[in-house]
Amino acid sequence: MGNGLSSESCTFSLPTTPTTIQTTEAVTGSHQMKITNYSQTERMGVGWHITSAPFSVGSCTWAIEYYPCGTEKVHESYISLGLSLCHGPGIIHALFHFTLLDWQGTIWEDAKSKFSSKVFSLGDVCIVHFLERKSLEESGYLKADSFTIHCTVTTMKYPCVPKNNIAQSITIPPCNLCEQLCRSLASGLGTDVTFRVDGKRIHAHKCVLAASSPVFKAMLFGPMKEKDKNLIQIKEIKAPIFKAMLNFIYTGKLSDTSLHGASCWMHQHLLVAADRFALERLRSTCEFLLCRDLDVDNVSTVKCKLN
Repeated sequence: MGNGLSSESCTFSLPTTPTTIQTTEAVTGSHQMKITNYSQTERMGVGWHITSAPFSVGSCTWAIEYYPCGTEKVHESYISLGLSLCHGPGIIHALFHFTLLDWQGTIWEDAKSKFSSKVFSLGDVCIVHFLERKSLEESGYLKADSFTIHCTVTTMKYPCVPKNNIAQSITIPPCNLCEQLCRSLASGLGTDVTFRVDGKRIHAHKCVLAASSPVFKAMLFGPMKEKDKNLIQIKEIKAPIFKAMLNFIYTGKLSDTSLHGASCWMHQHLLVAADRFALERLRSTCEFLLCRDLDVDNVSTVKCKLN
């Protein structure tokens, strides 16, 4: 309460008609806070406040905060009021407003705040700069150095649609980007670079190659002279090897031949190509396959390639 003042008297009485109204969309409730010894509370200073007894509306616990000298220096001539969320289920949207009651419980229309809307998290306080102290003191509502604050709160309820029912009705197709890229490579759709390899023309996409290999990136977009050529000559590599390397770049997969000898030959040459174009994943894949297929017939040639 601050400064040891015994100026708070919080009351909450249920009227003849209930103040809580249950609907499918919202829950509304109200609470009253009686301030006694007003003349003492106005000496508390800026930022000091008195907190009401907690009250419940819409499965949340709320409290009124009474600032007799405002929350900031610029509002020190005002009575400021705040609504605080003390306990609740995470985040809640609430509408609220304050008014004053006379000794008969009649609302003072000239001292009625507008409805405020706020999304509250636990511990949040929403402040309203409610009424100038001078207006209260001259109003006649200050009886026996006391007055009553009335707060109405409406918590918003939104329909909850079960997530599982929606999720189960939606089928997420698998990503087929690799398949689409491979089809574009095979059909020549959108290709923008041509290589001459072992006397054959092979088309590809610059962006795909540059994204996979720093050598291709420098060749096609960097300072290397090949970037300005319409036809790029690739020497010392066979066309089937170059095509197999492109297929790995586009799909991330390496087609294994059915013949053991042909497979070993292909992987050895692909290992050389992987070194040449800095394709680390292809290099590791070829090393694995060569080690897997290692036998007495190919050990000498495979060992040479691995070294």
